[in-house]
Amino acid sequence: MASFAAAARLHAYAMAGVSPVPPNAVPLSPTVTLVHLLTPTTVAFAWRGGAGGANYSILASSGGGNGPFDTTLCKLCATDNTTPLTVTLPAAGAWWLLVVPYNVDGVAGPPSPVVQVSSGGTGQRVGVLRASAAVAGDNRQ
Repeated sequence: MASFAAAARLHAYAMAGVSPVPPNAVPLSPTVTLVHLLTPTTVAFAWRGGAGGANYSILASSGGGNGPFDTTLCKLCATDNTTPLTVTLPAAGAWWLLVVPYNVDGVAGPPSPVVQVSSGGTGQRVGVLRASAAVAGDNRQ
């Protein structure tokens, strides 16, 4: 489907006489809808994708809600159709997570709000910690 959409986009611009074809829009920030601790190091994680998001990465920080988000739990491994996704934390304890959207060209958009999980017990649903437009120290590539 994605290759058909890309071909249709190229054809539409060619028919309109637009050259070169402009880049795809940067995706909007996703919204985290579920963070559920299954075990002390396993989390069920779901989000609603931002417009223009084709793939998503999940980044984590053990240093707090302001980052650095230097632990990649999932790199471009998810789409809007793969949630909830089960991710494994590097160790038990407190972790802060966010989702980074990427468009079909691999350009990253703004991350989701940060959510916190703590391995104080299983079965915990966790809410949004804070909104984040641009988080310092994240490792989006």
